[in-house]
Amino acid sequence: MAMDPRKVGLGRLKGVAGAAGRKVADSTSAARQRVADAAGDAQERVKQSAEQVKAKVTEAKDSLSARSSRNRADSADLSALSVDAKLLYCRVLVSLALVDALLDPREIANLYLFASTIGLDGEARSELRSGKQSADTRGAFM
Repeated sequence: MAMDPRKVGLGRLKGVAGAAGRKVADSTSAARQRVADAAGDAQERVKQSAEQVKAKVTEAKDSLSARSSRNRADSADLSALSVDAKLLYCRVLVSLALVDALLDPREIANLYLFASTIGLDGEARSELRSGKQSADTRGAFM
């Protein structure tokens, strides 16, 4: 019985193609598993990093909260001071604002806010304006 060479060649070709297909499938499956493992490892690292960052943020928040509450206990109510003491505080702040020889609009706003917060009345503000300030800043504050 003679076999047709084409059938023999076709049979081998199908066998080789089938083996190659199985190898590709096995390799693909192994690669897919490696990718899944790597993704899982990366996800675990990200989770650990996120937990570390969260712990650091909590630690910083607690530290700031402790400082803030400690500072509140140590702070004084400047509104209870005499008018002369309030004026002195304002004059010191005006002098600090003028260190660079310029009075920035934000500095003026902050000085006004400070004077309002400590309860500096209109008469005292008027005295502050007419005080020993330079001609450039007279009238610029309050």
